[in-house]
Amino acid sequence: LQASPRAQPLLVVDRAGPDAQTQRRHYLEAVLEVIQAPALGLLNDLAANCYAFGRTSGLIFDAGAYSTRTAVVVEGFVEPESFCHIRVGGQQQTHMLQTALQERSRKVSESVAEGLKLQHCRTALQYEYELHDIRHRPLRSEILQLPDGHQVDAAEDLLRCAELLLHPGMAGVREPGLHEALASSAAFCCEPKQWRLRSLPSLVLGCGGASQMPGLADRLTLELTHIPVVGNLQPLVACEATAARHHAAWLGGSLVASATACRAEAFVTRAEYEEHG
Repeated sequence: LQASPRAQPLLVVDRAGPDAQTQRRHYLEAVLEVIQAPALGLLNDLAANCYAFGRTSGLIFDAGAYSTRTAVVVEGFVEPESFCHIRVGGQQQTHMLQTALQERSRKVSESVAEGLKLQHCRTALQYEYELHDIRHRPLRSEILQLPDGHQVDAAEDLLRCAELLLHPGMAGVREPGLHEALASSAAFCCEPKQWRLRSLPSLVLGCGGASQMPGLADRLTLELTHIPVVGNLQPLVACEATAARHHAAWLGGSLVASATACRAEAFVTRAEYEEHG
């Protein structure tokens, strides 16, 4: 871009998590002391994802490469008590499919497994029923041609791969599924002191690369209607509200950076940092 970082404020979109405060202190030191930018703005990535949907508040999940997170965002701020973290993401799905295919072939690279996942995987609306259907009805088989020339029936493997987000135990991870984590985050909105937030879980915003799995939105909508804390709100999962949801945080950050009205509130100047630390 041929732009000097000392000539203009910088906006950093940081990742929400339990160590967010420590990370933000490092950002302040690096940007205002080392780079010596005139000002620094810090934006939580889940809040940035909300902005990409054209909203400032909502119940949101980010299904990334190595983990999945859920939280309630209120007017651009993540409510810490609503934050949930699952150590399963798109990379674990790829690894599961790669391992299953390697048991039937000599070698399947990670890139090949990733391509097969993106092209053939889908989230089942009724997992147990469809799994039983595949095992007992040969016509439901799905033959894949692997790079080494082998042909394998991978219908069951593809179905299990997509199911990992909702049942992390399939990969040995003892944590709740995505629908359960969303329900836990939504429960924060149903507390008596949070009565103004009770309508937020009626729309669930989904982003991240792993959220692009076909059928995930319909499955989450079905699962959430069976959970009392959100079932009475008839939740609608908007995983496809933006075609670029795999980099929604960048889109949301660009919207904030271009809004001059946000700079006075969200940015810390170097003079303020030197005075107050």
